[in-house]
Amino acid sequence: MVGCGGRGTGAAMQALLSKQNVTLVAMADAFRDRLDDCYKALMSDDISDWSGATGNLKDKIHVPEENKFVGFDGYKKQSH
Repeated sequence: MVGCGGRGTGAAMQALLSKQNVTLVAMADAFRDRLDDCYKALMSDDISDWSGATGNLKDKIHVPEENKFVGFDGYKKQSH
């Protein structure tokens, strides 16, 4: 995921709510607070505030700290 603002968070949530086999494995944003807020929203126990859907998406999100990239070039980085 590149871009963790409101639009990016909403798009990620829609993709994760689809019936497709989707897993979020990495995130990048220019600003750490935006990335953290997005991660917190996606990992919420109740996503109804964001999506209108009940439940959570925790089983579709596998983003370890080493796969969270910050900076204007964050989208270029990768974990090793």
